[in-house]
Amino acid sequence: MARLLLRDGGHLMGCACESLKYVVQGAAKIAQSAVGMGLADEATIEQRRAICRACEHAVPCQANPKRYCKCDRCGCWLKHKTRLAGEYCPVGKWRGCEVVGPGS
Repeated sequence: MARLLLRDGGHLMGCACESLKYVVQGAAKIAQSAVGMGLADEATIEQRRAICRACEHAVPCQANPKRYCKCDRCGCWLKHKTRLAGEYCPVGKWRGCEVVGPGS
């Protein structure tokens, strides 16, 4: 199956391949968040989460509809996306949520 997905010199091609690429990238970001690599500072995380909770693109969790789990624009899990320093809002609502930390 991998040979079918990687054609033309090993580049990802076609709809299914692009979807697979995003699934793999998303899984890597969830793992990064889960182990605590590349995290934003707590103030930035809380500011981002507050923005997401008020956003029309936030999708409620099935288990607890009072909480918001995903973004319907990018498909990311908000718990993890809001934690990672290098992430951004797909509709630009995080402007002004600069990451504060050792590299700043």
